[in-house]
Amino acid sequence: MHQDNESNVGKIFTSNTPINKIINVPLNFNIFFRIIQNFTIMTKNMGSTDKLIRLVVAVAIAILYYMGMISGTLAVVLGIFAIIFALTSLISFCPLYTLVGINSCSTKK
Repeated sequence: MHQDNESNVGKIFTSNTPINKIINVPLNFNIFFRIIQNFTIMTKNMGSTDKLIRLVVAVAIAILYYMGMISGTLAVVLGIFAIIFALTSLISFCPLYTLVGINSCSTKK
């Protein structure tokens, strides 16, 4: 049986410790684990203008579907986007923004 000298057993990790340091994964998985870590923290990364635009688009898609202007596969795809837009607006967090490194939240000075 192989024993690691740098075993994580018994070590204390803070909430700021990157998850890849906790489970000792290779460096090329950093982006993936950064996204997962931000999901658990859910740091707000959407500003009010961004949220308003997403909600308007989601409502517009719902109106188009209700009026019968979109149907079939297009309606399903746009409906999924509308749900995603509405949910991300309500929680002020966009996972894609985390991956790309965008933050439209205004900072208080």
